[in-house]
Formats: sequence, structure tokens, C-alpha cells
Amino acid sequence: MCILTGMLPDLGEIQKRRRSLGLSQKQLASYAGVSQSLIAKMEGGKIDPSYKNVKRIFEALEKEMTKQKRAILAREISNKKVVGVDKKDPVRRAIELMRKYEISQLPVYDESKPVGSITEKVVTNHIAQKKDPRKLSKMPIEAVMEEGLPQISEDAPVEIVVPLLQYSPAVLTIKKGMTTGIITKADLLKIVRL
Repeated sequence: MCILTGMLPDLGEIQKRRRSLGLSQKQLASYAGVSQSLIAKMEGGKIDPSYKNVKRIFEALEKEMTKQKRAILAREISNKKVVGVDKKDPVRRAIELMRKYEISQLPVYDESKPVGSITEKVVTNHIAQKKDPRKLSKMPIEAVMEEGLPQISEDAPVEIVVPLLQYSPAVLTIKKGMTTGIITKADLLKIVRL
């Protein structure tokens, strides 16, 4: 479609495009700044609308199509407040933070560089192996931590995150080597609202 040249598609396209975008007549009318009855009459072939109104409707449809096609970026769904621990911290510190923030995993850092992760599962597995919980709580996290969480650019499309979360409890977003956020499976639900 090329609105700038004054060439508009056939009016029969309005209903097809509106439905393919999942828009109601009321929504399209609102986006185009016209009445819902005008949309209904146009779709029903009961009116010969002005060029101006037809142009507004097709521009609204095009804008909505562009909006829906825009890739959602990792930074848009990530939690900016990343709770992490240092590899030298005792396991007790990780447990305290998981309880306080009601989370099940933490990235482990060596200064500001992510070097591993610790999860509730790691802690409970050690307890299940009949290791003394008091000794475990005093151990440095680096002695029990797992491999680091996957890292992606904060500008990466969300589609990259989905397969990573099949194998990891979380994904870190990074910008210029620094952690800028964390994404868990629960954060994927934010996509529905965007």
C-alpha cells in the first residue's frame, strides 16, 4: 500500500485487514478518528466515504500493523532490579535473599562480572544429600554454585529468550558488559500486555 501517492486499496480490504489485526470496528474507528458506524457502513458497502476518511482508516490500519510487527526487546520485559550475590558470600546470604525477594535463583558475581548461579534446587539438593544444613549455610557460594545464567544483549528480541528459559531458570540482560536486568519465565507473561 502506498498512501503517499494517493493510491488506496479497495474498500473491501478494510474488513480483511481489521480482522487480521484482531481489531474491532470500535477500535479501528478510535484509531482512525472516525465513527464506528462509518466503519460498519464502509465494510457493508452502504456508503461512499470521502477520500479523507478512507485515508485515515488505512493509515490507522498500517500503523497498527507496524506496531504489532515490532519486535519486543528483552529490556522491555526484564526486571531492572537484579538481586545477586558475590561468590565469596556464604550460602546463608543467598537463602536470605531468595526468601526476602521471593525468588528461586540468583546470579553469582565476582565483583561485577557474572560467574555462576545459585538456586533453591541447588540448596535443597545439598540438604537432600544429607549434608549438614548448618555447614552448608556457612560455605562460600562458589563451592556450590552452578554455571552462570545465559546472557543476552538487552536489545535482543524476546524470541531469543524463550528457548534459553527452557534450560535455565533465568536469563541476564547485558549492556556494555554490565548486567542491566534479569528475565524469568514469569516475565514472559509481560509480552501479553505489550
